[in-house]
Amino acid sequence: MELHNFKKTVSLKKTPRILLLLSEAKLISVFGKKKVWDEKLEGLFAPEGPVHGTGTSNKGYLYFKFCREWEASKEVLDEIYVQFSEYAAKNGIPELPVVFKWAD
Repeated sequence: MELHNFKKTVSLKKTPRILLLLSEAKLISVFGKKKVWDEKLEGLFAPEGPVHGTGTSNKGYLYFKFCREWEASKEVLDEIYVQFSEYAAKNGIPELPVVFKWAD
């Protein structure tokens, strides 16, 4: 599975794909606390897991960087996306743009 700047915009409701870019301020207001990231990604941060970095982009999406040695797993990517999109929906963001990419 290739993983390079993949934008995960699949809606769980099978609606048409929409890339909705949000303001960085909105993302930070919802995802600005380290506790949210730690709870949602428990056990997935390096060195135990493949997640090498995370954050909010000023272009309006969340990003997740993965260790290059990790063999990309659709199940893990889906799990991350579901965790964060459900949290976003509960906090006023119905569609969450996410980018998965390799760490530099």
